[in-house]
Amino acid sequence: MIARPFRILWVLLVIGLFSCAAPRPVTRSLGDRAGDLNRRGIKEYAQGDLEAAEADFLHALQLNRRIDARRGILDNLNNLAALRLRRGNPSEALPFLQEGLSIAEEVGDTAAQIDFDIHIGAAREMEDKDKAALSSYDRAESAARSLGDERRLQAALGRRGQLELALQQWEKAEVDLKQALDLARSRNDEKGTAMRESDLGLLALHQGNPDTASALLTSALKKHRRLEDPPGIALDLQRLGRLSNRQGNPAQAEAYLKRAFLSHRADGDSAGAMEDLLLLTDLYRKQGEGENASNTLKKAEKILPSLHRKNMIDDYHRMEEEVQKVFP
Repeated sequence: MIARPFRILWVLLVIGLFSCAAPRPVTRSLGDRAGDLNRRGIKEYAQGDLEAAEADFLHALQLNRRIDARRGILDNLNNLAALRLRRGNPSEALPFLQEGLSIAEEVGDTAAQIDFDIHIGAAREMEDKDKAALSSYDRAESAARSLGDERRLQAALGRRGQLELALQQWEKAEVDLKQALDLARSRNDEKGTAMRESDLGLLALHQGNPDTASALLTSALKKHRRLEDPPGIALDLQRLGRLSNRQGNPAQAEAYLKRAFLSHRADGDSAGAMEDLLLLTDLYRKQGEGENASNTLKKAEKILPSLHRKNMIDDYHRMEEEVQKVFP
């Protein structure tokens, strides 16, 4: 917090004046320095500066390990794992998550256990281990209900609902996502509300309710823009592209998907950018635009080395085969 060092400096100056002695330099504790680094890293992470955030989180972890500050270590491990998950790299995230869960259990921090279970679930999803992911989300939900922690319950329900949406378990997804949306609204959590509106918008699209989908996705995008949330903005644009395509408006779909790609790429989200390009390729393929389909697929090919998700790599190769069938 900015106010704390300011107050300390003010007190030291007063003491110096009344004692007529030169002020001594302030020696900050390792724990305070680690806390400052962690807070700065969180701001950098939110702004999309992942390299700077990673450097600060790693430095904070080093300082906390030196003094065996278990709860500080928990924060750092959680943040480092979240950063790697944002990059789409579950194999690098899991060691941090497993160590963090072990420490949380050791110190009896149930709230931290919930956080780590949710992130472990996300990592398992990226590895296409859906049953393991659901188990992690189930544990997180149960613990959050026992603790009476609405924020973490909202997160667990939201993540599980997203997975159920991906698995086309429409009824289960609707129950979880609506509960998560209600919690977000009751807590005045605009970011959480936007995320769940976007998910429910995609669900409405799959359920054949385009008007509802449009209203929810447009509302989500407005909120994400107001919050300047790059991942949310890019995802909403992509989903609006899907909606426009489903409504028979390929030109509008193309425009949305191109904007989504530029946003995902600028934010360093390789998986999101790949999905945008595959959707665009499929759009061009169905429109009979062979050159555009091939050129877009070439862009997607350049992203392949940075992907860590087998299912997305498989999606690329399937689309490659489809394009070659139509445009040999």
